[in-house]
Amino acid sequence: MSEIITDKPKTLSPYRWYVLFMLLILSTFAWVDKQLILILQESIKADLGLSDTQLGLITGLGFAIPYTLFGIPVARLADRYNRRNIMGIALTVWSGITALTGMAGSFVQLLFARFSIALGETGAAPPAFSMIADYFPKSERARAFAIRGMGLYFGFLLGFLIGGFLEEAYGWRAAFRLVGIPGILFAIIFFLTVREPERGAMEVSTSIEDRPPFMEVFKYLLSKPTMRYMLIGAAAHAFVGTAYSNWMPPYLARVHGMGTAEIGMWLAFAIGVCGATGTFIGGFISDKYAQKDIRWYLWIPAISFCLSFPFALGTLFGQSGKVAMLSYCMPNILYAFFIGPSYTLVQDMAKVNMRATGSAIFMIFLALISGGGPLLAGFLSDLWQPHYGVDAIRYALFVIGFLEIIALYCFIKAAQTVKEDVIV
Repeated sequence: MSEIITDKPKTLSPYRWYVLFMLLILSTFAWVDKQLILILQESIKADLGLSDTQLGLITGLGFAIPYTLFGIPVARLADRYNRRNIMGIALTVWSGITALTGMAGSFVQLLFARFSIALGETGAAPPAFSMIADYFPKSERARAFAIRGMGLYFGFLLGFLIGGFLEEAYGWRAAFRLVGIPGILFAIIFFLTVREPERGAMEVSTSIEDRPPFMEVFKYLLSKPTMRYMLIGAAAHAFVGTAYSNWMPPYLARVHGMGTAEIGMWLAFAIGVCGATGTFIGGFISDKYAQKDIRWYLWIPAISFCLSFPFALGTLFGQSGKVAMLSYCMPNILYAFFIGPSYTLVQDMAKVNMRATGSAIFMIFLALISGGGPLLAGFLSDLWQPHYGVDAIRYALFVIGFLEIIALYCFIKAAQTVKEDVIV
């Protein structure tokens, strides 16, 4: 049976901003637990005797592969069942496993812990994207997605800042235990105060039909040239960004001799504060200009890719840690411009009953491809270490950065078809 909605969207309630705030906090917990390991890498490497390739696998594909395998099934559940409950249960699971990660005593155990955290975090994003589309009208969605997307950078901020101090004070194992427990407590508040919205509540006139099979959703979205180009472009961009963010702590420690707490403070600002700022700015200006021409949703990220290149060079070839970190601030602001516009377009190209699955397809493709960034950087670092020593990771990141050319090309191409591909 199909339910037809013909009324105008409901009167907007201030409660939607509370829900968005709670989704932002939940996203922050997800990214703290995912990224905490980055600031702890050098200690873990020394303790467990790992290579850079193994670290790249743990921080990259070791998370991305299970996230890919289970992300679609969880998104399918979110298109059928209570999204609030799915997110609350997922938060409880991944937070508990984060607390247990400190017990890992080998590469295999640490890899299994990352696998398990990724499995839990599949329940964080697709249900949230679908809920936002039901709480916010189209005119506000890029901002709403950008605000929720700021959780990524708040997660980096807290993960680096807290993790750096905890590692120096208590060791890397205690850092995992102390960071994982608060997420379980927040899950209770989330369950008690967040309401499940009516599906399609913000649509003027639409039909909510039985949930289509996954392959139908996949073929429908991939039939749109905008979606195909945006997927490839965003994946190339995320590949570069993930390689840089994951390897920046070891780069600063090895090349510039910085300590864990100092690195944590610098990266908390450079990635956390600057990245969150860029996410908000990108969403805000995209909503503003896209009202006149929807192609700005793609032009603005493309412009940001170009502007970030000289600052990336300063990050890698600056003569001191401070110069490198100051240079790294601007790429993080610009890097995040694509988040709000991209997820807005995914929602606008998908039918109401495809939104969670559509978001999952986009997000999981990005996660899988970007997970190869840290692995490739680690492999190149091991390969070039006999020739370049500690500078090997510097040159590995430099080479990977040229993939931004692919991102730029694809977003420009996507802008050529976006007017025909969105659902009005």
